[in-house]
This record gives sequence, C-alpha cells and structure tokens, in this order.
Amino acid sequence: MNRNTLRSSRRLAGCIALIATIFFGNAAVVNADTLLSSFDTDLSSSLGVNWEVFGPNWSTQHVAQLSQGTGALRVQHNPNWEVGLKLVGGEALAQLITTSDRLEFDAMGAYGMAWRQAFVVLNGNNEYVGFQQTEEFGLPVPSDPFNHIVIELTDANRNAAGAQNWKAMAQAWLNAPAGNTKTYFELMIGFQGGTNAPTADFNFDTAVDGKDFLIWQRNFGNMEAGPEQGDTNFDAIVDGVDLNAWSTEFGRPVTSTIDNIRFTTTPAISAVPEPASGLGCFMAFALTAAARRRHRSHVSA
Repeated sequence: MNRNTLRSSRRLAGCIALIATIFFGNAAVVNADTLLSSFDTDLSSSLGVNWEVFGPNWSTQHVAQLSQGTGALRVQHNPNWEVGLKLVGGEALAQLITTSDRLEFDAMGAYGMAWRQAFVVLNGNNEYVGFQQTEEFGLPVPSDPFNHIVIELTDANRNAAGAQNWKAMAQAWLNAPAGNTKTYFELMIGFQGGTNAPTADFNFDTAVDGKDFLIWQRNFGNMEAGPEQGDTNFDAIVDGVDLNAWSTEFGRPVTSTIDNIRFTTTPAISAVPEPASGLGCFMAFALTAAARRRHRSHVSA
C-alpha cells in the first residue's frame, strides 16, 4: 500500500467515526454518581464503613421504601431533639467529595411537627476543615412523597455564599501531612427540633399518649399557654383545636425518615461536531469512495 492510499484510508476512517457521532449521538457522557447508602437492610455504606448513630436513646428501624430501592431508615427521636447519623469515612470520603459536585438525599419529617429540620456537617481535625455546618433544611409535613435535599459542595452553606467549599476543604485535608493533624474525616446528617415539640407531645417524651392528654386537660382554657401546656397551634390558647390534634396524633411516635444518600456529578458531555463539518466529511467520504471505484476500474481494464 502506497503512502497516498494510507492517508486516504485514515481520512476515510476518521470521517466514518465523525458521521457515526452525528447520526447516532455522542455516547461520551461521564456520570460518576455514587449511592452512598440506601438503607435497605442495614447501616452500611458503599465506602466500606457503617453509619453510626449519635444522640441518647436513639432508635432506628428499616421501613418500606421512601423513594427508590427496597427500604429506608426511620429514626425515632429522643427528648433532646437532636439525633442523627455519622459516617467516619476518612480518606475514601474525602476523595469522593473532591470528585463530586453535590450531596443529595431524601427525607421525611416527623408527623405532627410544627417545624422540623435536617442539617449536614462536614468535620475533620485539621485547620482546613474544622466543623462546617450547612444551613438547616426544613422538612414540612406531609411531604409528597419526600423532601429532596441538594447541597452544592462548592457552596455548602446557602446563607454564606462561597464560604464553605467542601470540595476544596476535602482536598486540603487530603494534602495535609499525616499524623495527628489528619486522624479523622466524617460526614454527619442530623435531625433537629429545638424547642418545637411535635404538636401534641406536650411533655417532650417522643410519644403522644395519655400523659399529654392530662397536660391538655389541666391547662384547658389557659390563654397564655405554650406547647408544654397543651397549645398545639401556637395561638397561646388551650382549647378544642388542641384536643383534636392530640386525638389525631395519639399513639404515633415522633420519627423522621431518610433514604438514598448519594454524591452526584454534573454530566460531562463531549462536544458534538457542527452539521457543516459533518456534511463536509460525508462529501469527502463519498468522493474518496468514488475515486477508489474509478481506480479499480482502470486496473481491471
């Protein structure tokens, strides 16, 4: 094969590839999304370490799916109203954050809560990370079918734009010297209620029961009441509205549900050639094929 024929073959192969891209689409889409935990049966994560629970008397159970998969994690709250999950992921977690753009998860708030919120914390033990908390995310009830929470890792605190770049912090932690300055790197997801009890849990014991009814009964008619006296709708009055709320919520534990914690990336799509370039290449392909047919005809003759 002479040099001219070799050049023509290479041009022909390149044009065929370009035409295939134009007519059949470009499949070079990079999507490195990582499902960290789906909580189908346990507290495991895809990093090889399990989630830990924090907060006293905190109980969990796996329930029917919340959004996708076969299960979700339901947490029953304790009287302190601050409970959650902690994942001590170390270097694997830091690497995952540096290669991702967002942290996402699905959650449902506690039934009967006036205000309920989730917050997320990134924590490491050197000067580059420290204790970095997101803005609280409200979990309105009911949520249909769930509250989908998205945290931009380059701006994790929406109240302070650019102040918490978790990607940069994770990279700085990775670059820090080994030893006592880099012994842990962890992610925490918590549920918090502050002083806002579920609307009929007047004694803050995480259950709506007969004890709460007695509180309502003793304070019936009080016109300067708070939640601890039996006021469920924050109108400062203990009346029949509050009794109806207690009746509706009776026997229900105070719980929140979480599912599908995942890190996601923005898909990187390669550029598709302009139509004019494709047309030119198609014409070159046609002319080359015609020239080769003429050459074979002369050789045969």
